[in-house]
Amino acid sequence: MAQPNIPRMVQGATTFIEELALCTNLPAIDGGAAILARLDQLSASVVDLRNEMRDEFTNVRHEIATLRLQATIRDSNYYARLQNGRITTPDQTLTPLVNQTTGVAIPNFPITSFALSEASGTDLVPILVALGQPTAGRAEEKKKKRLRLFIGLVDIS
Repeated sequence: MAQPNIPRMVQGATTFIEELALCTNLPAIDGGAAILARLDQLSASVVDLRNEMRDEFTNVRHEIATLRLQATIRDSNYYARLQNGRITTPDQTLTPLVNQTTGVAIPNFPITSFALSEASGTDLVPILVALGQPTAGRAEEKKKKRLRLFIGLVDIS
């Protein structure tokens, strides 16, 4: 009569237990933990992407607002230059330009061409700065000429 092979049974049981332990790697056996962990990673990635997109849209909106402001400033100053180019006498009122960065009225902008002629070089520096024009040099007449040309004035004789 045949006898059981105990060492072979132990070997088989050991192999079975080792293979059974590997079953925890199967999604259906580990309760879907691996799937849930991957879903959590994907969810976190989606949240990160959404936050990045929100930040980029905020930046784009800010850039659009800046471009609109620049266009408004450019249009306003262009219109003022056109109006100032039509001045024929020194006592006619100038159309003031606005600060090229902020769009705000420039303080102490000359009221007339005559007022511009009478202004000192130090009076003109803040106006030139607000218009983004160079202020280097001490020559008062150069500053006056630069400002006259930039605001659209033609020579009035």
